[in-house]
Amino acid sequence: MYIGNYESLCILNNKMNELMKIGEADLCKYYTNEMLHEMRMLKIIYDENPGLIKLLPIFPDKISKYVYDCASWGQYIGGTHNNKDEGFTTNAHLIGRKINQKKYDVKWVKENGYKLPFVIDMENKEIQPIYNLHIHSKNLERWAS
Repeated sequence: MYIGNYESLCILNNKMNELMKIGEADLCKYYTNEMLHEMRMLKIIYDENPGLIKLLPIFPDKISKYVYDCASWGQYIGGTHNNKDEGFTTNAHLIGRKINQKKYDVKWVKENGYKLPFVIDMENKEIQPIYNLHIHSKNLERWAS
């Protein structure tokens, strides 16, 4: 996500505090039956406050020269902390659905001596770099080199 200015960040923080005052049990009853965490709370704020938060591109596009990882690319590349191996996807995530539909994949490209992840559009074979990886796996030593 992208928050464009200080005022918007203040509004976001106030919205987060308002949700916290409701309490976890009531938030879970009203919004989700899953574990409540900051990402789910940000999604609630995003849904209820159009225009406050802008989303960064998670797939290749003509506007940005980068793809940003909100979690699913990192889970696909490195698995999760819940014993899901590399290649993990879920149709509960937009990225997971697109990977499962064979619309996108990850290609590693060597640049300046480093292997870097790129998203490849399987239809037109265009690629764009992933700007960040949201690694869920706790097997971090594999990323050290």
